[in-house]
This record gives sequence, structure tokens and C-alpha cells, in this order.
Amino acid sequence: MRRSAVYVILAGVALAVAAGAYWSSAVLEAQSTRPGGLIRHDRGQSVSPVYEGWYHLPDGSIAASFGYFNRNYEEQVHIPIGPDNLIQPGDVDRGQPTWFYPRRQVGVVVLRLPADTAEEYTWTLTARGETMEIPVNLDNEYRIEPMKAAAGRSPGNVPPTVRFDAADEGFTGPAGETVERTAAVGTPLELDVWLTDDGLGSGTDEPVMTVMWKKFRGTGPVTFGEESPTVEGGHANTTATFAEPGDYVLLMVAGDGSRQSNQCCWTNGYVRVSVAGAD
Repeated sequence: MRRSAVYVILAGVALAVAAGAYWSSAVLEAQSTRPGGLIRHDRGQSVSPVYEGWYHLPDGSIAASFGYFNRNYEEQVHIPIGPDNLIQPGDVDRGQPTWFYPRRQVGVVVLRLPADTAEEYTWTLTARGETMEIPVNLDNEYRIEPMKAAAGRSPGNVPPTVRFDAADEGFTGPAGETVERTAAVGTPLELDVWLTDDGLGSGTDEPVMTVMWKKFRGTGPVTFGEESPTVEGGHANTTATFAEPGDYVLLMVAGDGSRQSNQCCWTNGYVRVSVAGAD
């Protein structure tokens, strides 16, 4: 097993990593030549954690934002929590994903740390015989502003406010919130979200909001009625159907059309689903 240190990759320089020579020497099942002579690997490649930066939460605690880079162009990689997918020190399960979609995925999970933390937290992933790790760096140059855009085309823009229930108070930003649901194999689970936004990120007179759903954790297939359902009247609906029983987490990303510098502006939401076998 080859162990490599992966240094901080901010969203603006992610393509530099994509062009790097992190290719495996193994014989791959599928690959093709891209323009410029680079080899495109559809499967068989490793996955790196990516540290986006940190910011303060309203209670004064620290939010350390992470994404990842799956070097495959097609293969989705499953890395269960354990020795191959852990955050240390402390509990190795800190809410990180176990299901990794191809290429660069930005700001998918936030690690919440005490305001006075003195420990160095590190996310480590092992896939295809390569171990990649990235630590949290709380130096000021890694401070991000995901809750309010300070620059770009719409300074002052804030992430959409999301509700999993129309009567809820709502939440914003990449730290998100988690709700619990139950489902049965083969029976579609209704997924509803309600959204409001300031409209600054869309650059139009009316807010332009988007919703995207992905599997975040779980071993069995999940089929969404629509992965990106239309937002109408501040509401979006889709369904998720599970092929196997077990525990799953679904990731919902609500956007306002911006995705600007300093990791702004979108909101993550997580749906933890306990799936029972079919009757």
C-alpha cells in the first residue's frame, strides 16, 4: 500500500489536481485517450479528501469544510467507515461520506470542532491501494466565507434557506441539518424541500434556486425520481427508492446559481433513512 500526503486543494485550483499524474500503474478495465494525450480512466483510480477551509458557526465553534476528488470519470467508489475512511483523533465517524461520485465534489461535509480546539484533525481515505490524507488547517489563509459572499459578482449574497418541513425555521450553509426518515425496499420515499433566497446569486429579478440529490452513504442502489427536481413556488419534490434494506444518508444541495469564491453560496441538507425489507 502506497501512502501519500494530499495537500490543501481549494475549489479554485481543483483542475490542477485533475491534471496531475496520479494515475495507477495497474491495467484498467476501461480507459481512453483525451485531447492532449492525457489518459482518461473511467475506473480503478483512488480518491482524495480535499480540505476547503474553515469558518465560525453562530455559537462560536469551528466548521471545517471538506470535499473530495474521485479520479475516476465514471466509477462511483464505496469506502465504508473504518480503517479506510476515518477522521482522527476521536470517533473515526464524523459524518463523512462513504459513497464517492466521480471527479471533484466540493464542500460535501462539515466537521464541527470546539472553538478552543488544539488538536489536529485529519481525514484519511484508502482506495485502490493508495492512502490519501488531509489535515484541518486553522491558519487565517484557509478561512472561507460560505455564509455571505464578500466578493464576486454579488457581494452580500447568502446561501438559500432550506426547510425539510414547511413549518420549520429553516437552515442555511454547508454545515446543514440532518433529518430522520424511514422507508421500505421498493416503496418510493417522498422527499420535499422548501426554499427561500435573497436572489443575489442568480443575477436576475427573481431568485433562481436549484436542488440536487445524491446518495451520501449506503451500500444498496438508490433511484431518485428526479435527481434535480424543479423548484416551483419555493418547493421541490422528488422520490428515492431503495433496492436493499439498511441505513442510508442522502445529500441534498440547494443552490442559488452562484457557487462563488470563498465557498459561497449553497446549503447542504442530509436525510438519514432507515430502510426495512419489503413486506
